[in-house]
Amino acid sequence: MQSKGMNMYRTTVVLILTFLLVFSARHAARADEWPAVLRDAQAKCERQRTEIRDMVIVEDMVTTTDEGEITAEHTLYRKDGKSRVEMTMHVPQADMGDMKTIIIDDGKDVWMFHSLTGKRKVSSEEAAERSEFRDCWDFTPENSRVVRSETVDGHDCFVVEMTRDDVNHHLWLEKSTSRILQGESFQEDARVRWALSDFRKVLGDYEYPYRIDLFDGQKLMTTMTVKSITANGGLSDDLFDPDQVEMPSMNMEELLQKMFQEAEEDTR
Repeated sequence: MQSKGMNMYRTTVVLILTFLLVFSARHAARADEWPAVLRDAQAKCERQRTEIRDMVIVEDMVTTTDEGEITAEHTLYRKDGKSRVEMTMHVPQADMGDMKTIIIDDGKDVWMFHSLTGKRKVSSEEAAERSEFRDCWDFTPENSRVVRSETVDGHDCFVVEMTRDDVNHHLWLEKSTSRILQGESFQEDARVRWALSDFRKVLGDYEYPYRIDLFDGQKLMTTMTVKSITANGGLSDDLFDPDQVEMPSMNMEELLQKMFQEAEEDTR
C-alpha cells in the first residue's frame, strides 16, 4: 500500500477507535434526530470517562501481505487523558527478530520508542495523526449526515457520510443500538473497508467489538482480535512517564551483517 493509502489507513484506524468510544453504549438512533444522537453520544463519552478511570485492551493482529503473514501483539493503556500503546511485531520473512514500538501520550507531548531507532519526540502534526482517540467533543465533523438506510447481515442500519482529514467515510450505524457495524474509507484510488463484530459488554452499558477486520478493496488485510479488556484495574502513572521506558535495542551491526549475508546468498 502506497504512502497515501497508509495515511488513509492510519486515519481509518483512529476513526474506528474514536467511534468505539462514543457509540459503544446501546441506544436507538433515528435519522431525523441525527444531531441529538451525536449529542447523546458525546454525553455518554464524557460519562464513560468518569466511570472508566483506566482501561487496558490487549489484542492480537494478523496482517496478510504478498510476502507472507505478519503477526503482532498490541496493548493499549488509557488513564486520565493519557495513553500508552505497545506493539510487538513478528516478521519471519525478514529474519530480523521481533520489532517493538511504544507510543506514549503523557498529556502534554507524544513520545515514540522503537527497537531500531530508539527514543524520539513526535511532532505536533504527527502526534495528531497518531492520536489513538480524539476529544469527545471533536470526534465528528459538521458535514456528517445520514444519506440512506441499508441492511447489514440482517441488521437495519443508517448509512452516515462524512469527510475528515481529506478522507471520505461511510459508516453503517445500527438503528436499534447505534452500534457501528461496518465502514469504508476512501481517498482517490485507495479504499479501506472495515467490519466490527463479536460485541461484548465491558462495564455497565459500555460495549466493545472483540473482532475488527480491515479490507483493502475486497481483500482481507488485517484482523484484530481482542484477547482481554480490563477496566478500572488501577494503572500506575509510571506507565505514562516516557523517562520510565526501558526499550531493548537491536544490534545494528549484527543486523546489517545478516542482511549482507542474505543478499550474497540470494546472488549465488
